[in-house]
Amino acid sequence: MKIRAGRGSRNSAAAQGQYYDGPVVIFIKASVEGVIDGQTLIGDEYLQQFLCNRAGISDVNFSSERVDAKNEGVSFMVDNFEHAKAIRALSGIRYQRVKKLIITTSQDKIILGDRNSQHDRAGAIVRLPQSSGTINAIRRYVHEQHKDGFLNLQSMAQSEILRGANIIAPGQKAGHSDVAAVIMKVAAELFPEIHTISFASNNLRSVKPIEALSEYFPYLLNLSLRCNEIASNRDLEGLSGNRLPNLKELVLLDNPIRERDVTKNNDDISYRSEIAKLFPSIQMLDLAPVSRINFGLDVTKIVSPSTLLKLPVRGNFFDKPETEGTVIAFLTRYRQNLMNVGGG
Repeated sequence: MKIRAGRGSRNSAAAQGQYYDGPVVIFIKASVEGVIDGQTLIGDEYLQQFLCNRAGISDVNFSSERVDAKNEGVSFMVDNFEHAKAIRALSGIRYQRVKKLIITTSQDKIILGDRNSQHDRAGAIVRLPQSSGTINAIRRYVHEQHKDGFLNLQSMAQSEILRGANIIAPGQKAGHSDVAAVIMKVAAELFPEIHTISFASNNLRSVKPIEALSEYFPYLLNLSLRCNEIASNRDLEGLSGNRLPNLKELVLLDNPIRERDVTKNNDDISYRSEIAKLFPSIQMLDLAPVSRINFGLDVTKIVSPSTLLKLPVRGNFFDKPETEGTVIAFLTRYRQNLMNVGGG
């Protein structure tokens, strides 16, 4: 939806300047954790107009509006970098009496990077082609790569569709920091039933370029990162923990993180243990079941002694004096026999 604000465009010159970079995904939610704001915001027809008026911008094209996975806020796409930057600067503003947190994908790298040098802080050129061609190409690509809940994003740099639209795939040296997030957002809108995604053979050195995966597919079941350049546990932290709480299978074959550990220890036991800690929900790792050893004692399963002992406990386990005398006499003779055997 295109919004025309009543006030003049504060950034009109910059918005039409030489650094136009295409679409940016923006997230808006309450600044206080735990506020469920998603359905309220997405149904609010005045929100986008309010943002434009306060930012002093006009002719803003909002698209792909969506409630986030936890229903805490909304996200949408703005196809002009300067417009996105102006909206991002409003973070902390109050709307409907609640202070709003406004961020962009990739932890604001696209917004906070050095625009004059045309590079972001990681050194990658941050330039996308015209938005309409970009989004249409990504939609066609996602349609082509999806089948029965499986999204195959393997070797994205080799895609004729993406290359034809001048879209540099994630993992490439000159890649745009926002491309994967846009692909994830489009895929979630077209095929929300996706349960398996492969990012194999994308030259990924960490999961940072694909962190938006947990935002758009938080209930993903299977993930392949095979044949990349992931070298340490730290490189996986962006998707670890409870970010993908339903993840059942993870594939990291042919990554340095596995190969180095196997070479060092002559087995993959340590590697598998560490990965299982990072992703506590997985049941399969590298096409093999995950073995979990629990040395702890579940206190909830400790049964009270009173439920086990049906008879009262008596002193010295003797129910009457006659029994005590018989047992003592037997033990005395038994001990004497043992001493005699030892002495003989």
